[in-house]
Amino acid sequence: MATQVTLLTNLSSGLIKSSDIPTIEASISGGDSVNVWLAPDAEDPDNAIYATTLYAYDGKIAIYELGELIEEDMRRRGLVICSYDLHIGSHCKTMDVLYCDYIAEGFDTENSFLTTLSTQRVYIDSNVLVTLVGNASGPTVIHGLMVHDADDTYSDDKHNRYEHFEVESEDDMVPGEVLSVPFYDWVDRYTSYNPTDGVHLLNAVIRNGQRSKVVYFMPGKPDIRLVFMNCFNAYESLDLKGLLTDKTKVIQETAIVAGKRVAYNRRTEKEYEFVSEGLTESEALSIDQLLNSHKVWVMFNGKATPIIITDHTCEIDNNNEAQPSIKFTWTFADLRPHLNPDVLAASLREPGIFTKEFTYQFC
Repeated sequence: MATQVTLLTNLSSGLIKSSDIPTIEASISGGDSVNVWLAPDAEDPDNAIYATTLYAYDGKIAIYELGELIEEDMRRRGLVICSYDLHIGSHCKTMDVLYCDYIAEGFDTENSFLTTLSTQRVYIDSNVLVTLVGNASGPTVIHGLMVHDADDTYSDDKHNRYEHFEVESEDDMVPGEVLSVPFYDWVDRYTSYNPTDGVHLLNAVIRNGQRSKVVYFMPGKPDIRLVFMNCFNAYESLDLKGLLTDKTKVIQETAIVAGKRVAYNRRTEKEYEFVSEGLTESEALSIDQLLNSHKVWVMFNGKATPIIITDHTCEIDNNNEAQPSIKFTWTFADLRPHLNPDVLAASLREPGIFTKEFTYQFC
């Protein structure tokens, strides 16, 4: 008699978040054990990410923490959605999985981009990254608000004239793939104005159907520009202002050779400590995903360089008297130390309102 398997756990037929995958229980009859394997949809046992033989206790078996196995496989493959087949003996159950390593009850995948940072501060040369799952609702549209500013101020006086524009993104959104929306050439890309026309971009809304992300443009440039994988394994960009400190540590051993002390096994380590300025409420509620991310890059001259966050302090409270901030230490993933690029050197400028002519050398 063949072993009969009855699945006791009710799994939804639609998209399920990996953090919501429960313990899988099944009853077996006609045998004491059953072969179990899990693989991406339509793959064979040779490509299984998990395979074992389970022995029944009181006629039942249980499979724990499948979500973690699936998340590890999706991280390795760089996916935000994937289908998996769970085989228990002759029984097969297909699961359509959305990567999510946080508990995210109520998150509406059909009407939201894969981000919890729905509003964010950016800069005029920023690239905003958005990802969706499900069906793209037609083209992605950028709505912008700009100001005609004759005297380079943002005051509401008779010289200022505000204007909206609406354009379609030049690239289509593909479900599960990131869309980069650049703003460094927004005047040429989205309007018919010239850069010399004195037109400033104040904010923009990136919209696809009911999904939207609002970005507000700040003057100047950020002190650090980061890209990381958020809790949905989707790319997220974050521009922050704050104080960046360069720390160098030389580790070496010494020995006595021919009556002289010599150094060997010398290793130079460079760490960078960043303390942010005050964060907005939306940034504060989402910033822990940066610190918890399994992949983080720092942007230098448009190039993404992998880093490792080695230490951090993130204490967000509801104190209305002070804006929340974060502090974290990071190092380049490369074993060798990096020379400071110009963009990093600019981030290490002295804080304050004065130019170099007013530093202590000139006092």
